[in-house]
Amino acid sequence: MFQSIFRVNIFLVLPTTYENGIRTLKSSQSSLILRNLSNCRNQKKRTSHAAVYFPGSTIGNFTPQKAEELLKSIASILGNEGGLLIGIDLQKDGAIIQAAYNDSRQVTANFNLNLLRRANRELDANFQTDSFSHKAVYNSDDGRVEISLVSNTDQEVSIADATFDFKEGEEIHTEFSHKYTIEGFSEMAAKSGFALHKYWTDENEMFAVLHLVLDD
Repeated sequence: MFQSIFRVNIFLVLPTTYENGIRTLKSSQSSLILRNLSNCRNQKKRTSHAAVYFPGSTIGNFTPQKAEELLKSIASILGNEGGLLIGIDLQKDGAIIQAAYNDSRQVTANFNLNLLRRANRELDANFQTDSFSHKAVYNSDDGRVEISLVSNTDQEVSIADATFDFKEGEEIHTEFSHKYTIEGFSEMAAKSGFALHKYWTDENEMFAVLHLVLDD
């Protein structure tokens, strides 16, 4: 559907964390991106502008402050007339969100508990995954899902040479998932110089893809 709107060269930006994303934008890979963007701008007959594509709704895992910092970093490498295609999870009825993060098949719960399995495998930890439970609560005031792992009992856990004591009910915060309105996200993006050019949603308006352009 995008091809009918504009012709662009797209560069994939998919940081797994805020820190990795910023490192990518500041690393030697950034130089490669900048060279490609320069080539893109020199091909006026074939492209309308350079763009970054940030798929999914990963931006929702960033705090608003960190999301703004990432948007500023993206804007800095795009230059004049640059564009950003980005996905966001839209605000919706709290019951729908709550059900999605506490699904009956426990897909989200297993995804969350897998962090402990990775810690055991990669960090020489000794978490007992059945001693923790998945918890996901929708905070309607802040428009975000707050996800954690809850200790089911008093326990001691080792990670490499460090030891940690957990009380029953104590939580390990693992993730935020912010939900946005199109208007709210556009206002945040405007602080980095972006203006909303066009957007697309699914028929139930659960998810949106925004085309943002740097506002001259």
